[in-house]
Amino acid sequence: MTYKVVLIRSEEGYSVSCPSLPGCASQGATEDEALENIKDAIREYVAVETHGGRHAGERVLFVDVPAASPPTEALGKRKPFKVRTNKLGLPPFTNVNELIHLLECPRCNPAALDSRPEKD
Repeated sequence: MTYKVVLIRSEEGYSVSCPSLPGCASQGATEDEALENIKDAIREYVAVETHGGRHAGERVLFVDVPAASPPTEALGKRKPFKVRTNKLGLPPFTNVNELIHLLECPRCNPAALDSRPEKD
């Protein structure tokens, strides 16, 4: 049988996991070593699952999770904020989108022209 594995290189070598088998992971100093190690881990994982390696009393269940409910009315009644003074020397703004616009728009913020990276 073929299993998809995820290989990640790190300073210590390689870590590797099998997404379809929760908790099945290994590592190795080289890519080849990590892949050989995950093959062993997969074989052992499947053998345990096949031969009833579950804990006594363990049951596997499926649960339905309802979609998130819409925000409550209380959240919608918050007062909008308005920044009247700021250390950036920008005009007042009331939300993050306005702030981004003020920071990037040369017409609204002449300093934005000076802070743009030069194009090659």
